[in-house]
Amino acid sequence: MALGADGLERLARLYRVPGCVVATLVAGEPSSTAFAGVADAGSNEAVDASTIFEVASVSKVVSAWTALALVADGHLELDEPVAPHLHRWTPPWSRSDADRITLRTLLSHTAGLPSGAAPPRPTISEVPDIVDVVAGADSTPAAVPVVPPQTQFRYSNPGYALIQLLIEDVTSESFERWAQHRIIEPLGMRNTTYQRTLSAHHAAPHRRTGRRLADGFYNQQAAGGLHTTATDLLALARAMTTAHPQGPGGGVLPAALVEESWRTPPAALGAYRLRSGGYSLGLISTVLPSGARLVANQGNRIGWRAFFACAPERGDALAITTNSNTGSLLLAHVALRWLALVNGSYRSLRRVIRVRKPAN
Repeated sequence: MALGADGLERLARLYRVPGCVVATLVAGEPSSTAFAGVADAGSNEAVDASTIFEVASVSKVVSAWTALALVADGHLELDEPVAPHLHRWTPPWSRSDADRITLRTLLSHTAGLPSGAAPPRPTISEVPDIVDVVAGADSTPAAVPVVPPQTQFRYSNPGYALIQLLIEDVTSESFERWAQHRIIEPLGMRNTTYQRTLSAHHAAPHRRTGRRLADGFYNQQAAGGLHTTATDLLALARAMTTAHPQGPGGGVLPAALVEESWRTPPAALGAYRLRSGGYSLGLISTVLPSGARLVANQGNRIGWRAFFACAPERGDALAITTNSNTGSLLLAHVALRWLALVNGSYRSLRRVIRVRKPAN
């Protein structure tokens, strides 16, 4: 799907998106990158391919790889209880719950933990420590089960806060440092970081009206704190594909572990009303009517919208970054066109999601 700068400019104007970037991968190789608009409506700085955006929950894709590196390096097993590995916080879980809360359940939102997240803080100094976040001392709900683990899909940012704490306790490194040297740098994601300090080439968030929002700092980096570019997200996508010279994992993770991350646990089957698959490990995972596997995630936060999708066995991928709530409409427009190409048909895409019947 070749979306040129002129075409993206038209879409950005149509949906009132201040700035955006759309990048695609075809057969494992970068195919196109289009960018439009401004990074900051206050300064009118133009967006380009190296403009850094916040991507909200698309962060979970990179965070999942960061956590899976613990498994690859022999620090813990995917299906063993995580509680014994937590040193700075003692979970107030029942023994039954503790036995069933594993890295797999945390990554797939099947640990029974609550949803919810605190709003961004205006300054870095106001961001609480991750221990306080999982304990519920911040306005984020505590990482304590509200339903029995492994019984249902329940989207949980506190679960990813717990993954962040787990990584730090197991590695004795900060989450952002471990992610940087274990995943981000080896993949060649040169403009990607979980560090909260903003760079000069960072986009700014905007309201639907186009007014610039103040910068904010999120209390959970693993759940939604990644700063990246659309082209860097393609580097991650390429490493997921069979088209990569070293196969899925790109030499950073074992291929078998990456392929395992596409498998949906039973409790997460049917998440997002999908007919096939559901939520796997940091990714929504399904099979299109054409038979092509698809893994994806979407990021939504005030002032930011992002989308990531990869057909790993085809080597195709799409990454979209935007700096406004209005980016949702642009994401849907571009993503549906791309999905129709990957699937070979637009009409049959209707069979991917169960449509709820209206109430009588």
